[in-house]
Amino acid sequence: MNDLSFNNLKKGFYLLGKNFLFYISRKINYPLAPPDTLQLNINFNCNLRCVMCHMDKKKVLVKKELTLEDLEAFVVQAKKMGIKNVLILGGEPFLWRDLFKLIVFCNEEGLDTTVITNGVLLNQNMIKKIIQSKLPHIHISLDGATSETHDIIRGKGVFNKAVNNIQLLNAYKAKNNTQFPTIGTTFTIMKHNFHELSEVVKLAQKLGIDGLNFQPVVIDNTEPRLRSKSSSVWIEDDDLNKLDTVIDKLIELKKQSRENYVFIENTVSNLNLIRKYFKRMLSPKAQPCYAGFNRLHVTQIGTSYLCDVSFGDLKKRTLKEIWFSKEAKEQRKKIKNCQTPCMQFCSYRSEFYMVKNQLGKIFVRK
Repeated sequence: MNDLSFNNLKKGFYLLGKNFLFYISRKINYPLAPPDTLQLNINFNCNLRCVMCHMDKKKVLVKKELTLEDLEAFVVQAKKMGIKNVLILGGEPFLWRDLFKLIVFCNEEGLDTTVITNGVLLNQNMIKKIIQSKLPHIHISLDGATSETHDIIRGKGVFNKAVNNIQLLNAYKAKNNTQFPTIGTTFTIMKHNFHELSEVVKLAQKLGIDGLNFQPVVIDNTEPRLRSKSSSVWIEDDDLNKLDTVIDKLIELKKQSRENYVFIENTVSNLNLIRKYFKRMLSPKAQPCYAGFNRLHVTQIGTSYLCDVSFGDLKKRTLKEIWFSKEAKEQRKKIKNCQTPCMQFCSYRSEFYMVKNQLGKIFVRK
């Protein structure tokens, strides 16, 4: 066995060992390990109106969003719980005035931070601040390999802005001799764009993106359990055979090289489940759900939530108190018995996928 294979096996076994407590936690319905990630939903404001997003309708219900001081307190509490990662999203995080102060604070606390953005606002001034803040990771949405497709979903001119800003960010990284922030991207699969899966992989690699994952669309991202046959974003029955062909091609592309195998972050089994998801043939038990164990969510108004149920006032109780509360225990039980097939990334642990990809790429020859 060569050094590459040995190192992959070593990393794989390390991740398996780390994941064991999460597996047992789900079995006994009690968290034996701290969640991987503190997810901070910092605002509802967004500069786009994407066809699959309904976040703007929630904005009218909010009188006051969280302050920087509130969020910093949650970060300190999360660190004390043993949480290692922070995920910042909105809305559009770069519309929030104190974003960079929050990023710097997370860095000072030693937490690995990722910001999810549509990429439109990343002009030269914003990118300079990103580099100066030492943000570890940024995730930029790409929902098409062409402007025609992407802009149908996210708005006129958005594709060119996002692509140009990714290139600009990479140019500033090179100028400052830094590999950070790493750049990831998510492609939300839906009726408008499923035909461009392989093409967006090639585009992302050309743009110097570090990794790409595919997320099947939900009918309403504010109510993830909602299912409707009349949705304008769901892949139509007449196109499901085409979806099979497209996913076959994507899996073939993943297996072409070790680099591709890791670059496309979805596992082969996950990509195959996407077929069943859109055909409405996916079993609720096909993919174990770790919601309630893997992430501690904080909403824009200062409540916690597991899956789509909000509970617990974080201005009156600590993160730890809510995490181990009776309400959380009951919600974990409901999640475990949930009968709604789901493939949202908040439902699984990324490190389980890392194990499969690190071990799987050993058997890729190139």
